[in-house]
Amino acid sequence: MRFENGTAPVREETQTPMTADEYYRAISWDRRRLDYDEALELMQLYMQESGLVGWTAEIERGILPPPFEDHVLGQCYRDAKIIWIDVWAVEHLSPAQWKDVILHEVAHALVGHADDGYHGRVWLAKARELGMRPVPDSKRGYLERHTRKKEVSI
Repeated sequence: MRFENGTAPVREETQTPMTADEYYRAISWDRRRLDYDEALELMQLYMQESGLVGWTAEIERGILPPPFEDHVLGQCYRDAKIIWIDVWAVEHLSPAQWKDVILHEVAHALVGHADDGYHGRVWLAKARELGMRPVPDSKRGYLERHTRKKEVSI
């Protein structure tokens, strides 16, 4: 189940391309963490399936280390068509959490700031449509404080 020449991983029984959700289930069902290549492949699949043609997926070490007060897990640069996620997320998040980070940034790529801010109703509706898990109310304030993002032109 690897990308070959920029193509999606294939189903072994039919040799047809897997969807992002199929790939996610195949690589995460018995895992606590994904490896770097799996994480990047999953990121690229979700971006492609969401229609982000010509976009780049990047996983790199961020500038600021944890704690989360100073740490950004991901960033969407709409003008440059880049979704960046910190390698820390690959190293520390479960596959389900990794998927949520990807879908969070893809939602930003698709709706931008809309008319109600970074994490308003329009963004949230798109994130849920993509399959991002709902955030419990007890964590909503935490996420609002720790996921503020600014769209930056590169």
